[in-house]
Amino acid sequence: MTEDLLSDTPSLALAGRLHADRDPREVLAHIAWSVLTEPGDVVGGTLRAHLGAAEAIEVALSDAGVGGVSGRALHEARKRWRPRADAGLLREAARSALHAQVGVLLPGDASWPDALDDLGEHGPAMLWVRGDARSLAGAGSAVALVGARAATPYGENMARELSGDLALTGHTIVSGGAYGIDGAAHRAALGSTGTPWPSSPAVSIASTRPGTLSCSPTSSGRARP
Repeated sequence: MTEDLLSDTPSLALAGRLHADRDPREVLAHIAWSVLTEPGDVVGGTLRAHLGAAEAIEVALSDAGVGGVSGRALHEARKRWRPRADAGLLREAARSALHAQVGVLLPGDASWPDALDDLGEHGPAMLWVRGDARSLAGAGSAVALVGARAATPYGENMARELSGDLALTGHTIVSGGAYGIDGAAHRAALGSTGTPWPSSPAVSIASTRPGTLSCSPTSSGRARP
């Protein structure tokens, strides 16, 4: 089963196109973890931390034990992972990413946001990124502004004021991709002018649900400059 995932020739070719600077098998292993696991999967994170992404996949889909993970936790995790261990799902994820002009960002890449490492074994195996990935590496002064989709006019106005003022002082705005507060925060950040740091234009980062390769709702994509 593992060989089917990490030795699948079409999948390796797609992985190489998504991230030309890393070994395609390593890229494919990280994509596999993105497909197999839900956010914050501590068992998967522990395996990757101990073994690396590729070897961890081999252990995850075998019956072998591993130090640092209880047998029961590993057994329960394998029941979650194995139904998703399909090379076709990996190819679909990679093809969809290429079609949507989405790239892959792995731990250790220059643009990887170091703050994610604070999550330890709960952190993501990789990130799907659309846009300038370098913005993530510079998000140390980021501020998250999130709120209700069905926001009041007052709430949206406050989100715009806060986001615009923060963007003008060099902060990166992070929010979701929904209507309401999220959309107001992104639009205000991207529309801010008069920043005292003209060499560092306003940056807005939308965090969407794992595996999402398009904006939802679709109109959210129009916020991009």
